[in-house]
Amino acid sequence: METAEAAVIQDSGSTRRSDLVPTGSTLLNLALSGQSIGGFKLGTIVNVVGDSHAGKSFLAWHLLAECVYSKKFKDYELIYDDAEAALSIPIRSLFGKRVEDRVRMDIRSDYLEDFFVSIRKVLKKGKPFIYVLDSLDSLKAKEEDEKTDDLVGKRQIPDVPRILTQVLRRMNDQISDADSLLLIVSQTRKAIGVMFGDKLRRAGGDALRFHSHHELWLAVKGHERRKGRDVGVICRVKIKKNKLTGRQREISFPLYVDYGLDDIGSMVDWLVDEDFWVKEKGSRTVKTDYGNITREKTIKFIEDNNLESELRKMVEDKWNEIEDSIKTDRKRRYGDSD
Repeated sequence: METAEAAVIQDSGSTRRSDLVPTGSTLLNLALSGQSIGGFKLGTIVNVVGDSHAGKSFLAWHLLAECVYSKKFKDYELIYDDAEAALSIPIRSLFGKRVEDRVRMDIRSDYLEDFFVSIRKVLKKGKPFIYVLDSLDSLKAKEEDEKTDDLVGKRQIPDVPRILTQVLRRMNDQISDADSLLLIVSQTRKAIGVMFGDKLRRAGGDALRFHSHHELWLAVKGHERRKGRDVGVICRVKIKKNKLTGRQREISFPLYVDYGLDDIGSMVDWLVDEDFWVKEKGSRTVKTDYGNITREKTIKFIEDNNLESELRKMVEDKWNEIEDSIKTDRKRRYGDSD
């Protein structure tokens, strides 16, 4: 497997961050950090929120797979906490035996308290880690299960948002010091009675919104079909919080149940959508840097000729070309002009 970090062609004049974690999607990396080699920042908490079947678990596993195949993370402990006990992704067939062997899947939290204990144990080892909790919605406070009728009114039963706020406040600094990453998956829920604003919410209240460094919302934009049968979805990712660059961007990528995230396909589609490559009217042919060929043949040509790194570099250059073109070009109000 060729990771974006290993494959990207480095510009001699560009500055590359050394604290980024690759997501498995070049477009998502760019939307999060402005760099194709990685998106999430080490030392932070990330919240991935999404509808059912929107690709949250797939995205988490692509991130873990990228770390497995990257020399940068060879000393990191990689953990997948399947709190839902509902993992149905065929890890070995999609990501390989190396990923299946490297990622710890022996931790499964039933309660919030279990999750906090697991995190503390990992932190005490003094070894950097990538920890995925999938998902927060399946956890509740232990005391809620221990509640009995005669205790009602005699003591306050702690609620998930309050406990989460207390713990994440302490955990943030510890994860930062450990140069690690905590990715928490959340399910979307309908906000009942909402007339204005967001009609979707997630478990845990505002705790994750406040303490997360990146907040992503995933949704199904459409379906991929072959011969009249569903084979995948088009996943839309909206970045609602980005403390790394401040930019709130939206990207999409195809996600196939028997393949995973289609990074090359998403980049080809993006180049067409942004008019860098032009699709001929009334035809499936696209005018690309590799000739006038269809989308499918473009992807095959890139894969057959190992042009993935060249494509990533092209997309990164054009992404930043757009970002530069929309900057506020004004005289600075404060400080030196340089």
